[in-house]
Amino acid sequence: MTLDHRGMGDSWSPAGPWSMGDYALDALAVMDEIGIGEFDLLGISFGGMVAQKLAVRFPGRIRCLVLWSTSAGGPPVRRSRSTPSPRWRQRNKRRWR
Repeated sequence: MTLDHRGMGDSWSPAGPWSMGDYALDALAVMDEIGIGEFDLLGISFGGMVAQKLAVRFPGRIRCLVLWSTSAGGPPVRRSRSTPSPRWRQRNKRRWR
């Protein structure tokens, strides 16, 4: 089964804004509606952030959690030190070729 989150794809969209917690509660409501107590959960990209919220808030419902190509959300991630910034490359032209 797949879930089309509110406001995405062809789903109905109540007035926002919404939080990851809202999306997690929506997913749990679907599982409750179809009578599934415990379940395996795969979250991809945005769905992975929702899955993490769901697993933290309702750990007893999740048998197995798989996160694929996602993040924990929050503030933007800083640039990796292994990828020099354009400013650093400009200052170190001779060493960066």
